[in-house]
Amino acid sequence: MIIDSHFHLAIDGYNNTFSYLDGTNGIPLVRPAVRRKKLLEEYKKNGIVTFIDPAIGMSYNERSLQLYNELSGTCQYYRAVGNHPGKCFDPDSYYERIYTANGIELSKRHMGIFARWKMRYKLDEYAGHESVIAIGECGFDYRKGRNNHLIEQKRWFVYQIRLADRFGLPLILHIRDSAKRAISVLRKNKEYLNHGGVWHCYNEDPKWAEIITQEFDRFYIGIGGYLFHEQYRDNIEASIKMLPLERILLETDGPYCMPPNPNRLPKTRWETALKNSKKSAVVQTILREKKYHLNRKKKLLSNKKYKKARNSSLILPMVINRIAEIKGVSPSVVEEITSQNVKDLFKI
Repeated sequence: MIIDSHFHLAIDGYNNTFSYLDGTNGIPLVRPAVRRKKLLEEYKKNGIVTFIDPAIGMSYNERSLQLYNELSGTCQYYRAVGNHPGKCFDPDSYYERIYTANGIELSKRHMGIFARWKMRYKLDEYAGHESVIAIGECGFDYRKGRNNHLIEQKRWFVYQIRLADRFGLPLILHIRDSAKRAISVLRKNKEYLNHGGVWHCYNEDPKWAEIITQEFDRFYIGIGGYLFHEQYRDNIEASIKMLPLERILLETDGPYCMPPNPNRLPKTRWETALKNSKKSAVVQTILREKKYHLNRKKKLLSNKKYKKARNSSLILPMVINRIAEIKGVSPSVVEEITSQNVKDLFKI
């Protein structure tokens, strides 16, 4: 059984028909458009029936609750509630609805900062629901355009750390380009970190993986599609080599964090003609030009199709196989241990 420890199934991108990635054959292929229900059926055929859906904003907490009620009995769908660091300052229709209903008018600036902080107590209500098994995703995001709101990110992060301790729940950490600051905050709040957590979508220097798993009790790293990206591969593989399997969780972060497009295109008829041609140099030149332009067009169409697809839990067999190669064990061992890790951390 494969467990996807981080998958945003309630996101709007899965509401209508969508194409999706399937990595069960060893490379990520784009499958034809389906709806959410059909995708879950495909998951079930491949032994993937358990998901954890972390919140990416206050309004998302409501959407995931609605989906939980819709999916009741069809799969093991668990929720984490929280406020993503990237949503600590952007305007959100959730607040517009709440404040408008109460006759309160706020400027866009206050809607983005002050109002969100005022609504933090809503998380206490959400966290008590039976489907909630974690708090998050929370942390820091230093991506360009978000690193000017560090005060808001920090106070939301600290609040959610203490909220998790009050409810006896683990944390799901979102830490992007901010490892040093995040570790500093965790160290200062170590007395509240009694229920473990996971650093999701890990792609940082291996030293941070060592710190998070050794300094803090029952903390893990989440590995997904970024394992195949050239930009992150070395750091992630080094972290996998260093850590025991007992500290690794599998995730997709769908619909985001897709593995790179392999762009393995079949030969065109012009390539075949060029290979077999015994024509003059002029004809050879014409064939080469046609081959170049057709291949370029085909690649552009392929990339566009790939980018429109949604990431899915069906890429996890690829992740399992690669981790197995790195650790020198069988894929079944990786699948068994990582699934047990999810059960141990989230108590499911």
